[in-house]
Amino acid sequence: MAEPSVRYATRGGVATITLNRPRVLNALDRALSAELADAAEAAARDADVWVVVVRGAGRAFCSGMDRTVLSAGGIDEAFFRNWVRALNCLEDMDKVVVAVLHGYAIGGGLQLGLAQGEDAVGRIDAEALPATATGVGPEGAHGQRPQCGPVELEQQPRWRLLHQPYRAVA
Repeated sequence: MAEPSVRYATRGGVATITLNRPRVLNALDRALSAELADAAEAAARDADVWVVVVRGAGRAFCSGMDRTVLSAGGIDEAFFRNWVRALNCLEDMDKVVVAVLHGYAIGGGLQLGLAQGEDAVGRIDAEALPATATGVGPEGAHGQRPQCGPVELEQQPRWRLLHQPYRAVA
């Protein structure tokens, strides 16, 4: 049996959703988007869960769209339906949702992190969202919608990212 693209676990009121494609830096594909949406919905339904942590396995949070899958035609309507379902569920659920960003958080990976709004924790490179150069902001960015011009660095604080690394306190 193949390893799941997303792992879901709960413990002590905390649900952990882990993107689990570390060999490709947790790049997005159809299976990952469906499993992410299912995990987010499971966390939203679980009355014992009050905090949801979204993280990536391995050395990156999420490197964005899997370009190999994209070039083979594997990013289709089903991918986008599940992707939107996942982002909407994470953004709208009545629980604390925290994205722990590390390594790469590019394109859809940054969009996923921003769906958690002010609770995205990590260090983000200004080039992490290539679409901003063409005037498109991340649609899942805590209510942000496409911009009409390039997104300048001064606008990033509106997205409520924490730009400095933080260490857990024991």
